[in-house]
Amino acid sequence: MVYRYSLLRPKSVLSFIASLAFCESTFLDCSASPLSENGVCDTSLDRISQARSPVEAKTPEEKINNTRYDSPGVSRLGLPAYNWWNEVLHGVTKKHGVSSSDSGNYR
Repeated sequence: MVYRYSLLRPKSVLSFIASLAFCESTFLDCSASPLSENGVCDTSLDRISQARSPVEAKTPEEKINNTRYDSPGVSRLGLPAYNWWNEVLHGVTKKHGVSSSDSGNYR
C-alpha cells in the first residue's frame, strides 16, 4: 500500500502512540499533594490561569534558580528537577543518532 503522508505509515503511527504513552507518564501528577492544591490542577480555571499558578507560587529565589537549563525544580510545590538544554542552532543534538559537524555531514 502506498502512503501519501509519512505520518500514516504503520511505523510512524506506532512511534506516535509510544511517544504519547511516554508523555503521559511525564505529566505532573495532580492527584497527589502538594501540586493538587495548586491552580495548575484546577480544571475549572482557564489555561492561562493554570499556567500562571505554579509561577506565582514560586518565591523570587525559586524563580531565579529555575531559569537555568538545569532547573532544580521546586520540591515544596511538587515540581521535579529538569534539564532542558538543547542547541537549536544545529538541531536537537542531545538525542541518539543526531549529530552536527563543521563539514555539514548532518544525520
